[in-house]
Amino acid sequence: MGNVPIKQFLEQKLPKKTGNIVMSDGTIVGKHEGAWFYTVGQRHGLGLNFKCYVVKTDVITNTVVVGEKSHEELLHTSLIALDWHWIEKEYSLPLQVKTKIRYRQEPQPSTLISLKNNKINIKFDEPQRAVASGQVVVAYIGDECIGSGIIK
Repeated sequence: MGNVPIKQFLEQKLPKKTGNIVMSDGTIVGKHEGAWFYTVGQRHGLGLNFKCYVVKTDVITNTVVVGEKSHEELLHTSLIALDWHWIEKEYSLPLQVKTKIRYRQEPQPSTLISLKNNKINIKFDEPQRAVASGQVVVAYIGDECIGSGIIK
């Protein structure tokens, strides 16, 4: 991708296809050019005249569901990460750590619960907003990165 903005990169690879932007009750509030261009938690670029966030996307039906910042579907107390990779050594679980689910986020107190078939269960001490499937979760002890995986 380099210096190309992500949306521009995706537009070069994926077709535009008009779909609906809906509230969680199904009310249509706008149109978009492809659900695959949006990320859970995204606020900008929706073209709506009110403040809302992407709650979920469905690329099969080409639908983007939006809601308020406090929408219950945006808040998560845990996640499953696939392809878990320990950086230097494997730790015994459960393990108190701090995790990040987005680049600029402050690390959040969490517990690595269990690991099976490279899938790890992570429980947050406080609910986290907009846990996005396909993004990376990173675990730290102090300033040391100890592992990472792909959010399911």
